[in-house]
Amino acid sequence: MKKTGSVLGILLIALLLWACSDKEVGNNDLNFPKLNWGMNWEDVMEEGGIAKDDLADNRAETQYGSTYIAEGYEVFGEKSDKTRFDFIDFGSGTKGLTSVIVEYPDHADMSHVLDEMQKAYGSTVPEAVSYQLFNSLDDGSLLEDYYKESEHVKIWSDLSVGEAIPDGEEDEYKKIWQDKPHSSATISFQPGLDNESWDEFSSNAKMVMVLWLEDGQDILDSGNKLYFLAWNRNAYNEITRRILEQKKE
Repeated sequence: MKKTGSVLGILLIALLLWACSDKEVGNNDLNFPKLNWGMNWEDVMEEGGIAKDDLADNRAETQYGSTYIAEGYEVFGEKSDKTRFDFIDFGSGTKGLTSVIVEYPDHADMSHVLDEMQKAYGSTVPEAVSYQLFNSLDDGSLLEDYYKESEHVKIWSDLSVGEAIPDGEEDEYKKIWQDKPHSSATISFQPGLDNESWDEFSSNAKMVMVLWLEDGQDILDSGNKLYFLAWNRNAYNEITRRILEQKKE
């Protein structure tokens, strides 16, 4: 199994890089509980029942990204230490919910969490691939993280990017996916992506991926955690919006 970096760190770096610098698809069953991907922070607070008093003081705010942390928020029947909500503006002018990371205390009943997730999301998948949003080597390559199911790791995934793209429109998506979301951005929608690596990326990258980790064993960081990753889904929706706008011109 490749361990090429922490998703938490990668997402934070991506937020900072973006600051420096209408079609909906996918399985809604892979939404974070009570919420929808792409929601703004105000709607997340309202629909998720998050009070201002629940929020930690430490938050990240950039021109194109925001992070909020709720303390003691209950997710799948167990109270978390921290639940982190990441919002990205992919070019529409609105920061939408893009990822959620849930950190549970050591004593949390992760078997209970898993049971509730299986009720909500159904069967897990044996393996999945995601592609990093930051390449520390800065060599322009497409870097992957490979996840494999085990006793301590469970995975749910949505359609692949390639499966979501309408027939006959792949070239348009391939071109824009290699562009920068903003003129001031220093990374593209998918860093390291080029024409040669498109087939690999579009076949393997999932629109949404969810990870259940017990004790942090075999993968990523230590501790009991959930990762909800919808970067590709929100990127896809923004790229679709741009293609539709181009067709109107």
